[in-house]
Amino acid sequence: MTYDLHGQWDYGQKWASSGCPAGNCLRSHVNMTETSNALVMITKAGVPTNKIIVGVTSYGRSFKMTDPNCAGPMCTFVGPQSAAKKGLCTDTAGYISNAEIDTIISQGGAIKTWSDKVTATDFLVYGGTEWVAYMSNENKRWRSEAYLGLNFGGVSDWAIDLQEFLPDSENGRDGEGGNGGNDGNDGSGNGGDVIYLPPSVWDSGSANIGCNGSCTFILPPSPLPAPVTVTWPSLTTTLLSSSGGSIYTKTTVISIPAFTITEINYWSVTVGFGDPTVATFTPLQSITPPGFLLTLPGTEVTFTPTPFPSYAGFKPVPGSSSTTSTTVVPPYFVTAYV
Repeated sequence: MTYDLHGQWDYGQKWASSGCPAGNCLRSHVNMTETSNALVMITKAGVPTNKIIVGVTSYGRSFKMTDPNCAGPMCTFVGPQSAAKKGLCTDTAGYISNAEIDTIISQGGAIKTWSDKVTATDFLVYGGTEWVAYMSNENKRWRSEAYLGLNFGGVSDWAIDLQEFLPDSENGRDGEGGNGGNDGNDGSGNGGDVIYLPPSVWDSGSANIGCNGSCTFILPPSPLPAPVTVTWPSLTTTLLSSSGGSIYTKTTVISIPAFTITEINYWSVTVGFGDPTVATFTPLQSITPPGFLLTLPGTEVTFTPTPFPSYAGFKPVPGSSSTTSTTVVPPYFVTAYV
């Protein structure tokens, strides 16, 4: 691996991070020293360098810092589940695109950025305790030149759709210059823009926003006056099990633990050609529970109950219980908060 060398999964893993037995230290997922060690293992095994395509990334791995004044490699992050702030588009704690990172930096405010030559990593701290390690464009160019200089076959970027926000191509714009999708903090923009609205839109009971033609408004989270505990509805699903030579389906109920939120996220709002020139809308709230560990008895795991021909020849081990599965994704839940 040349990226994802560290992440929230390190938490509690003794051997995940050198010198950090608790596994909860702030480490770069694109650490160049660790990347070099991985490449050396491959070449020492006899793989020609020109047969190796090295990975670079257009996203960062993020953590929620336990101490806002401690951002170094021996400082720690919150766990076991990620408490990192979700990107407005990627919407995943612990994973944020370069496009979102660049937007955060361009908006300024209480942020800190720096680059580390030892790990060849770019860092961002924002919002007091939001820590991100990533590769900037300049970093990727340097790495690409270094890999080619060592006769590697080239590089592969995961993923180009994470690099930047671009306006709608139907307007004949290429996303360079002008009032592109990375600005628009005043609530206005040209056709095809992705417009990030500032938190000030929540300062009054209503706000006027607009754009020319087609655009998508990204609504900021709105803070709650006090923490709110959310009780999530249980998810009923099925298990396909085999025991004693028989295959049968069992129904189980997955209970999602209550969790606390301090802000409300919202669905984006898209305005297209042909929509009314003036309209009033109420933002649709979006609340998603954090991930949690699900322990099932024996070797039973959840799956989506869809028939697969490959199951026809399934022969269970006598006296044992086994299961074939895929991950069950809970339905997206939208609720109103008053």
